[in-house]
Amino acid sequence: MRQTTPLAAAAVAVFALATACGSLEPASGRHEEPAGSAGSSALPVDRFQLSETDEETVDRARWALARSCMVDLGFPELRTLSLDPPPAWPMPPQQAGRLVAISVITDTDRYGVSDPEQAAVHGYQGAYLEWKANRKTVDRKWTLPQYVALTGEFVYLRNKNTVHGHTVPPHGCLGQADRTLYGFRPQDRRDPVLYVKGAGITEGEKTNEWKAADRAWSACMKAHGYHYAKPSEARNDPKREEKEFEQNPHRDPHVPSGLEKATAVADAVCKEKTHYVPTVRAIDIRVQKRLIQKNRTALEEAHRQSKAAADKARAILRKLS
Repeated sequence: MRQTTPLAAAAVAVFALATACGSLEPASGRHEEPAGSAGSSALPVDRFQLSETDEETVDRARWALARSCMVDLGFPELRTLSLDPPPAWPMPPQQAGRLVAISVITDTDRYGVSDPEQAAVHGYQGAYLEWKANRKTVDRKWTLPQYVALTGEFVYLRNKNTVHGHTVPPHGCLGQADRTLYGFRPQDRRDPVLYVKGAGITEGEKTNEWKAADRAWSACMKAHGYHYAKPSEARNDPKREEKEFEQNPHRDPHVPSGLEKATAVADAVCKEKTHYVPTVRAIDIRVQKRLIQKNRTALEEAHRQSKAAADKARAILRKLS
């Protein structure tokens, strides 16, 4: 998510850092972009994922099936549960309303914060705000019996497997809905797309090019008083979090502090000066292409299963309309 009018203070902070940082040499002289421009977030493995429309269709059908299941389990009040938009994945009632930090990494923020102006406004919360702005679900509070019936997490009812005298299906009504759509529960199987996306980073970080990019970025950060070996350490700094907690024990973790914003600005400016993102992105893409060849059968089968689930979801929703 990108705001077009950053705060004036952001511009001042960015200019000061950019002037002081100087011009460092790129960590790698070769910047290949086989999957789009430097500003693109497209990844080679993306073609094995469902479209956003299909994902939304599957989610609505999942909740339509779960709604029917819940009514059968003795929750008639859910007969009119809205699916437009559908509920978010349920949370235990005792957690509802708590301030919980949600770690979000979007494809557009895959290599960490990279826009100094946005970093000055949002710190490291840009990915979370993008997710929050674009999410297609709505939070809803559930009673304990409703939550257990939806998820099958019986530990909250002392391991009973019934609600209102009815036996709850394994993994609840949502688990039953997934089995209807997919023939199995996706959570019970390794997602090859997520595997390739994750390995693009974890295996890429082991290469000499990526390590050189980290060193160049780290040197730039050190020049401004920050001592981190790589960007993930700056984003998730427990010492900074301790200071923030001491300053305000009740702060919302998604409202960036001044400490977080200052660190994020330095992080983003140093990424620009060292050409960090195009360097590591080229490595990431290279690794993904290799892993796609190695895991093509699993990727194609998972994509076929997902497309079949989307087709079944459309049929289910047509019957309800």
